Amino acid sequence: MTTDTYQYPDRPVARAVGSVESAFSAVSWSAILAGAAAAAAMSMILVSLGAGLGLLAVSPWQGEGASPVTLGVGVIAWSVVVHVVSFGVGGYLAGRLRTKWADVHGDEVFFRDTAHGFISWAVAILVSVCVMTSVAGVFAKGTASVAAAGVGAAGATAGAAAAASPGMENSADNASGSSALMAYFSDMLLRPASSPADSASTATTTQLPAPAMTPMTPAAPAGDVTQSRGEIVRILTVSLANGDVAAGDKAYLAQLVTNETGLPQAEAAKRVDDVIAQSQKAVEDGKTKAKQIADDARKAVAGAALWTFVTLLIGAFCAAYAATIGGRLRDQ
Repeated sequence: MTTDTYQYPDRPVARAVGSVESAFSAVSWSAILAGAAAAAAMSMILVSLGAGLGLLAVSPWQGEGASPVTLGVGVIAWSVVVHVVSFGVGGYLAGRLRTKWADVHGDEVFFRDTAHGFISWAVAILVSVCVMTSVAGVFAKGTASVAAAGVGAAGATAGAAAAASPGMENSADNASGSSALMAYFSDMLLRPASSPADSASTATTTQLPAPAMTPMTPAAPAGDVTQSRGEIVRILTVSLANGDVAAGDKAYLAQLVTNETGLPQAEAAKRVDDVIAQSQKAVEDGKTKAKQIADDARKAVAGAALWTFVTLLIGAFCAAYAATIGGRLRDQ
């Protein structure tokens, strides 16, 4: 039986021509699992270190700590370091701890070492994903429990307040069915014609005799005010959802304002127009802000996904290359 000589990568390796195929597998799973475990453990250590350094770099106070751009660059750089170091160590161990392949072509040995490093990287990624998913599930369960407790406490507090204040039951029902924004604008419509502070300021700065006061419409009972506020909220909510307030609804709102505040019809109509304009602007600003937040979130998620792709490729390359180094030292 003759033998051929090959170089791997700087020494001759003898291979028997026509030799019988080995009965043993070319995959050393023990070395692969050892390398994957080492890579996963090393990545956890480095991620914990990076999280601690990141928390030290940020600050809740304005003007202190790292800027968002600096923090983002640091996260990307540290992710690359984590993948290079952890998977480099895992791939090196997978190549160094494998069994020695006798009578194997040098190129085949190089390929097997590369494959061992790549497989150890893949196993380590799967282990890390499973661990992170389990940890995230535990945190999510704890957060949900805390949130449920907070909601229960808030509900008990709201129920106690409703029981202690007359007329609050209907207000709570209206608030639960309408947005706080529409409730705010309904309060704007039903504000008194003048506040006590304005009256005091006018009395101290004006020396003219008080003019004859015209009788105002008597204030409505608390139950009627609550009912009017609920009607205003529903009209504003439906009308703004459709894009505009109908003329009949505007006239009805002006009549409600006149009845509840005592304002003349003309001033009540002007107040209705002003409040409707403010509410429409607030709704449009809210939509614009929501779109901007969604667009920023989309860009952030896209950037994170792309950089994750790059760092994973770097980790796979480092694991495969380090495995060839470990395998070369193993065969010396």
